[in-house]
Amino acid sequence: MIGDDEDESDIDHITSYCEKCNSFGFLSELAPCIYPEGQPKPHDSDIWLQCYRCGTIISKVYAKHENEFGTIIEPPQNIHDT
Repeated sequence: MIGDDEDESDIDHITSYCEKCNSFGFLSELAPCIYPEGQPKPHDSDIWLQCYRCGTIISKVYAKHENEFGTIIEPPQNIHDT
């Protein structure tokens, strides 16, 4: 169903920001990684995000992101503690 696909894509999209760009005063959104054309994508490509401004690649787990209220949430120091 068309409505269900739109709802799922909204849930999967969480706005994440680049910490490196933020340290220089820019608020740059992270997006899916870009891979060279003609080469296969890695099997774990869905867990990585890339900053298109500076090129930094970071795991989704460690990326700073906005919650539904619009404030930025700090990533956990150790993912095994959560």
